[in-house]
Amino acid sequence: MPIDPSLLKLLEAYKSLALPSSTQSLEDVRRNFDQGSLLTFSYKAPIRESRDVKVKGSQAEIPIRIYYPHNLPADPGMVIYYHGGGFVFGNIQTHDNLCRALAHYCGCLVASVDYRLAPEHKFPAAVVDAFDSLKWAHENSGRLGVRSLAVAGDSAGGNLAAVTAIMARDNGIPLKQQALIYPATDLASDNVSTWEFGEGLFLTLEAMNWFGRQYLSDPSQVFDYRASPARAEDLSRLAPAHIITAEYDPLRDQGEVYAARLRKFGVQAVNVRYGGQIHGFLSFWDVTPAAKQALIAVASSLKDALYD
Repeated sequence: MPIDPSLLKLLEAYKSLALPSSTQSLEDVRRNFDQGSLLTFSYKAPIRESRDVKVKGSQAEIPIRIYYPHNLPADPGMVIYYHGGGFVFGNIQTHDNLCRALAHYCGCLVASVDYRLAPEHKFPAAVVDAFDSLKWAHENSGRLGVRSLAVAGDSAGGNLAAVTAIMARDNGIPLKQQALIYPATDLASDNVSTWEFGEGLFLTLEAMNWFGRQYLSDPSQVFDYRASPARAEDLSRLAPAHIITAEYDPLRDQGEVYAARLRKFGVQAVNVRYGGQIHGFLSFWDVTPAAKQALIAVASSLKDALYD
């Protein structure tokens, strides 16, 4: 189906904000991404409150924002959320709107993690912070009043959520679900969608290659499952997965191949492709009907898993 007309207007607006490339400074990239994120802030979902905390990780202090919705039960579930941004930019504030909405529609706590970014902090720093955040939530579940845990993330954050789910299994931390929103699951992939949609649709092939150079210290690290979870030798016994992909996303095939590989290992994995959508479309949940539909579907799936 054709690209959603409402997204075409947003793509036009984003043309004035240059995407990552070899000709830009890191400061420009981050400033542009922050400015672009403000385009999605036309409406904020109502929540009761949010609290900023700092968690002592194994390598660094990790800022986390916890969202408390109005409809929170006495013994809530919690979603640990990892933001997108190519491992290079993005933060709690750029994803505030999305995390507020997720908490509102899920009726659960959402803990948004401000993990360390590349290139100042190369791989696996983001992975360490991602797992340390989940470990903190698990070890403090009694104090937090949390009954169950799930992980979620978009794009690079979807990568971190998938990796964290594997590490949770290996460390005996029970998860109810992993929600992966157009995730990057294989940094060494060369899929059809990468080439078919790698130009002019927000996320480009040039940008993806640039992200990889910032994130990794050595090209061989793409084969490490902590960078490319699809390359893990064993994907069995993982938390059920709800995977969102977009028709016109260069990462589309990565998410769908990962869903198929999870099912091959006996993991329950639901993959929903949203027609006419581009990478990052869920951030426009208050602009496009399909994005809101996808957001509510992810929130409902998490709610069912956390409160089963």
